[in-house]
Amino acid sequence: DCSHVGGNSVTLTVTDNNGNVSTCNATVTVKDEISPTIVCPANVTVNNDMGECSAIVNYTVTANDNCSFSTNQTTGIASNLPHPVGVTTNTWLATDASGNTATCSF
Repeated sequence: DCSHVGGNSVTLTVTDNNGNVSTCNATVTVKDEISPTIVCPANVTVNNDMGECSAIVNYTVTANDNCSFSTNQTTGIASNLPHPVGVTTNTWLATDASGNTATCSF
């Protein structure tokens, strides 16, 4: 649960055996220092499509994190699009709401 990431105001109360009470306010800061995980497929080798100098390549990249996150392709060609003959490196980046990141390439 990442709903408490950031500064949280709390009131601390102490009561002794005689019933005397004292309170103070404090801020508890919760940090998310857990990076997302991201998994790319293994390297892919395919033959070009008949009569084309490319091949449609389908792949799946999966990511996960303890808080909200996004994934973005930073290099290469998206899944289900023609990849030209030769080597194409596909790189993906996962970033969570606290700025922690993880990358993978294939």
